[in-house]
Amino acid sequence: MRSAQALEVSPKGEFLFAFRYLENGNIQGTGPIDQSRDDFHARQRVRVQVDFAMSEHLRGVYFIEMGETQWGRLGPVAGHGTGGALGSDGVCVETKRAYIDFDIPDTRLTFRVGIQGLENPSIGVGYVVLDADVAGVSARYAFSDSLSAAVFWARLYDLGVNNVAVKDSTGLDAMDMFGLILPITGDGWRLTPYGMFITSGRNVFTSQALAGFPGMLSPAFAAGLSYLGTPFIQQYANDQSYLYTWWAGATAELTDLSPFRLSLEAVYGSVEAENAALTRRGFYAGAELDYQLDSMTLSLFGWYGSGEDGSWRNGSEQMPTLSTTRGFGPTSFGFVGTRLIPTLGLVSSSPAGMWGAVFALRDITFIPDLHHTVRFLYAQGTNDPDSRHIIGLTSPNLILGYKGAPMPVPPGYVTPPQTTTVPGIPLTTQDSMVEIDFDTSYRLYDNLELILETGVIGLHYGTDVWLNQDIGTPWKAALGLRYLF
Repeated sequence: MRSAQALEVSPKGEFLFAFRYLENGNIQGTGPIDQSRDDFHARQRVRVQVDFAMSEHLRGVYFIEMGETQWGRLGPVAGHGTGGALGSDGVCVETKRAYIDFDIPDTRLTFRVGIQGLENPSIGVGYVVLDADVAGVSARYAFSDSLSAAVFWARLYDLGVNNVAVKDSTGLDAMDMFGLILPITGDGWRLTPYGMFITSGRNVFTSQALAGFPGMLSPAFAAGLSYLGTPFIQQYANDQSYLYTWWAGATAELTDLSPFRLSLEAVYGSVEAENAALTRRGFYAGAELDYQLDSMTLSLFGWYGSGEDGSWRNGSEQMPTLSTTRGFGPTSFGFVGTRLIPTLGLVSSSPAGMWGAVFALRDITFIPDLHHTVRFLYAQGTNDPDSRHIIGLTSPNLILGYKGAPMPVPPGYVTPPQTTTVPGIPLTTQDSMVEIDFDTSYRLYDNLELILETGVIGLHYGTDVWLNQDIGTPWKAALGLRYLF
């Protein structure tokens, strides 16, 4: 019989508050009339993680979250983000993660089982494929101090209820993800190749609730779904029982170049489907060079993401993404680089369909506990201008036709216009943007930080864009408090 052990309980967490003013934020409107007059909001989020450790080889983790709650927002009594209006009392505490970690005795093999966080390897500018909480099993084996392997399986969706025991229950209703990550460390370098694979029953893909998968389907499907609903995508997915998606990528870092640091990452992804219009294949590559000084770090980052061609018949040429809570974040305004409550980037949350470069002065420190970061970005689209529209969505010239035949509007759905705007095309080859950020943080106490973020964006659209008036210059100012315990 094993001897009894004392349970060690260790709580930790975060209180995060953000107060933001945003001017001219509707960059895809038709001019000043579309600009929101509701420019200011205040939000908060609370996260608490409790570790229940029996030993260094066995522990359970329970991670909860309250928020993100917008102050004053009136909504349902229960659900995500409720409780910010007068009276509060919203039922908004949710389970974020719940898992156990354990080692196999006398081996280098460790397991994590339950609802856990999962993300693709990254050089530090965000997660371009996956960053989400999933239910699954992951395992890691250390072959040596310089080589290890991590594998995982995650059940992303299972639409059936008791589908094993119920007669005639719906099949082809599950989406599973598998992955392999191989961190390798050498003398002055690190390399992490990885691969991920998804198998999805067609009923998951064609479910109206899930068919959005905005990063996995052709952006044109979002336009079709908004008018034609579930029957629209069923026309394309019913040719096959399963649809498959895969990614292959790697990150690399040279660590023995002090005071320089060079990081590289690249990934290619593909959604495989019988009907060409449902496919999505593309790549992303990024590189960052840092130079460490006594009082700051000089940084140069550049990237390229493949973009759409001029036809939607052959699917999408942007790299597919699954779910990226902390998406692509080279800046804190146009993209998802904010240290405050994460929001979608004003321009994009993904590097797909554009290339760009960012020069930054990071962690400027002349006074103890006071840090500044300045960023300058230039970006341009890689999407063909013709990809921004679908012409004749339901006409005999239907661009997204099912095997070349026009698809009628299903009963109960709205007839779409002859020319429909395609979402997910923030910039084309005729468009460009510049952005300047100035972010500051001051540590009031060891566990309390004051954060100020400011930014301005200049957008320059070509003749293909739907804008018909000057929307003004988007800018923001955000103040935040972050308490860690």
